[in-house]
Amino acid sequence: MESASTGWDAPPPSRTNYFVSAAVQKRPVDSIATTPDGKMLRFFWAVREQYEVVDGQRPGQVFGHFDVVLPKEQQITIQVWSVLLIKFKTPVGTQQKIEGFFRDYKPGTDGDAYEYARARMAADSTIKPDMFWVENTFSIKKVDGTLVTHDEQLKSILAIYDGRTDGTVWPGPHSPGEPIRGESNGYFHKHDIRYVHVNSTLVGRVPNNPDKPRDPIHEVKAGVGDTPKTITDKIAGQEASKLECGGQFTKNEWPIMTLLVWPEFKVEWNDFDFDIGCGVHIVLRLPVLQTRTSKLDLWAYTRFPNNLGDLVGRVIEKCVFKAAMSPAVLGVALVDLAAGLVAFLGVFGDCVTEHLGDAIACLIPGLALITKVQPPDWH
Repeated sequence: MESASTGWDAPPPSRTNYFVSAAVQKRPVDSIATTPDGKMLRFFWAVREQYEVVDGQRPGQVFGHFDVVLPKEQQITIQVWSVLLIKFKTPVGTQQKIEGFFRDYKPGTDGDAYEYARARMAADSTIKPDMFWVENTFSIKKVDGTLVTHDEQLKSILAIYDGRTDGTVWPGPHSPGEPIRGESNGYFHKHDIRYVHVNSTLVGRVPNNPDKPRDPIHEVKAGVGDTPKTITDKIAGQEASKLECGGQFTKNEWPIMTLLVWPEFKVEWNDFDFDIGCGVHIVLRLPVLQTRTSKLDLWAYTRFPNNLGDLVGRVIEKCVFKAAMSPAVLGVALVDLAAGLVAFLGVFGDCVTEHLGDAIACLIPGLALITKVQPPDWH
């Protein structure tokens, strides 16, 4: 669909011990332009746009990468064809008779192609029923001027760096928050965190259902009654269960960034029944694009033994924000939390070691990306 071609033909049908007749062309059966409920027939696919996150004066230093999938859709028509297959070793004269009957076939008035052929050939004793077979195939044709690219999510991501969206960054534990919006004074612009486009690649079908996150522990869809504290407590508890750490613990959580508008996409494949006449009934599995809008909240959290003292607690807090404000974290985590989390843990660990001389046993730092769906949900 990305190419300049106007259509695509399905591969010729195949049947063991039969070949497609080259002497007679496929015959049109019907054309499908709408679904049974009257909606225009559309085809969906996706392109992946790849970017680098760069910090500092140009050319700057590359701190990370992120990918954005762009769903695309194209209105199409589907043409259904009948194709004649002839059994190998059928005598040439008999083959020509069969092809002649098929050539005279009129889809609009002669009904089912196979039954028509059987009836016409029944009077000729030289033609046996197993000497031929009629199969349906199809082709797809684009409708000019109907290509739509769903770049809302890409625009939302780039708008963060460009200062053209509403949201907040909290650069410190007691910060009132700094706005993302502002093409000259937005947080990302002031700190010279920007994006550079790398390339585009075709990925085919629209991937990654947002309801199934890549990191099911740290990416959470907020439910009724959920708060950042209950969510991060649960995540830290899951991580602590893997460690042999007893005693009492101190648990903290801090807001890092909020994005008020986040478009999401997914594709569902549904079966549609088509009665195309002439006794032909087909079922097509077609894609249906679903959309929704969410709010994104990025939080940091820590869990550590409560006998470490206030000094260690202040170091931990300082290192949380040093790590969270790193371009490799702040510039990537909303799009690729797994990559942002790896960067966060690396910077945080180095910071703790630098200030305290060693790592802290039973210290659990982390990030949580919380999605709050704005009604209506998928539609």
